[in-house]
Amino acid sequence: MLANAYYTHWQAWPKTASGRAPEVHLVGQSVEMRWEQVRMVDMSQNHYGVPPIALPPTVPPLSHEGMLIPAALVARNLKILYLPTTKVACTALKFLIAQAEGSLNVHSMQTLATAAVTPMHTIHNPIVSGLTLFRELEADEQQHILRADDWWRVGAIRNPYARMYSSWENRVLLRAPSLEIETYECFEDVLMDGCIDLGASFSMFMQQVIDNP
Repeated sequence: MLANAYYTHWQAWPKTASGRAPEVHLVGQSVEMRWEQVRMVDMSQNHYGVPPIALPPTVPPLSHEGMLIPAALVARNLKILYLPTTKVACTALKFLIAQAEGSLNVHSMQTLATAAVTPMHTIHNPIVSGLTLFRELEADEQQHILRADDWWRVGAIRNPYARMYSSWENRVLLRAPSLEIETYECFEDVLMDGCIDLGASFSMFMQQVIDNP
């Protein structure tokens, strides 16, 4: 299954000068692929020169509840308050909720200037999901959503070990854009015969987490 995931991921990357898709290793990536990947991340972190989107002037000050759940999203038609957790299917759940809500902006998925790994990952931008940030609502509406019997407050949990591996694979191994990781110097790849040793590299990552909680 891991090999299939790697194959799917790399199909989205540019082809080599020879016109062939990048080589896929069951053990891991080639060193050359890693350098290309780092270069792509550097490009993505530039955000394509697009200036940040300013919040509308009508956004109220953050309430106590808004600070507690700053990433929570509201689907008014469905009467759902969704509390996303990173690496717990939040991309898929946001996509499904936006579809059911009728707020999904498919056009923006294909045209939005973003550092997203795939078009589906643009769902994290409210322009694409069309969902409302809970923190931007007036305090009275926030309290209603939190307490009303006809509203669903929805979240998801995941096995913490699987979540930890997924975090490493996505953010460190595959170098998905991340605001939390400023440098990868602490997460060096362990090489074996010119390819990345996945098990040893993950073990080194876990040691870093243990040493620097």
